[in-house]
Amino acid sequence: MNDKRDLLIASLVVSIVILMLFVFMFTQIGNNIVVNDISLEVTPFSGQNAEYDNSNTEIPTPIPGVFAAGYTVKIFNTGGDGLRIRLEPGLNSQPLFLGVEGEEFRIIEGPNISDNKVWWMIEAANDPSRAGWAAQDYLMIIN
Repeated sequence: MNDKRDLLIASLVVSIVILMLFVFMFTQIGNNIVVNDISLEVTPFSGQNAEYDNSNTEIPTPIPGVFAAGYTVKIFNTGGDGLRIRLEPGLNSQPLFLGVEGEEFRIIEGPNISDNKVWWMIEAANDPSRAGWAAQDYLMIIN
């Protein structure tokens, strides 16, 4: 009977140690994300009062599959339904307007991770008043 009790205690101790290691790992990761050896720091959205500094007019050269502020993107893969552009990153955020399939935008902020999606603040190429957050799944980088 003692062997079963000892085995149960040992299993419990090992489980607690593993749990503590996972908690330590996740608290040390913080807001840094590493994708394909590229480190990204995720910064929380600061709300409606956030301002975009467009003083830097240099547009980076796009890397295939990698998004960044300054890139031009278009809405795609919505099946013609369009894309809800939202007030804040997240599926529960208020939609501001519907972006049309193929419509071009410029990334002005991001990334932000919410609801297991990568979100980017985008601004319509021809109308700066059409700006909001869009899920990367429905954006395509264009040159």
